Amino acid sequence: MKDDSGLENLFEEDKEINEESISKVESIASSLTLVGDIFLGIGWIGLFASIIFSLAIESPFPFFIGIAALLSCWITSLSFKGFSKIIDLLEDIKNK
Repeated sequence: MKDDSGLENLFEEDKEINEESISKVESIASSLTLVGDIFLGIGWIGLFASIIFSLAIESPFPFFIGIAALLSCWITSLSFKGFSKIIDLLEDIKNK
């Protein structure tokens, strides 16, 4: 009977959809890691700019602001990278 062929096509479509969703999840996880790296880079740029500005005006206050900016960007970077790891772990659990 031909009825079984329709079910096979349905399962093949489900496999294709599942593979697409896995690639989207991996894309989201890698994007979150990239955003975390960008935030950390912004923090380092802010620290270097504050060092230069602090040396120019001979005051330590811009340096302290730069350190605070770096710490803030570092914490944000850690949170984005943590979200990425959580998504990876959830995807591993889902696939098992």
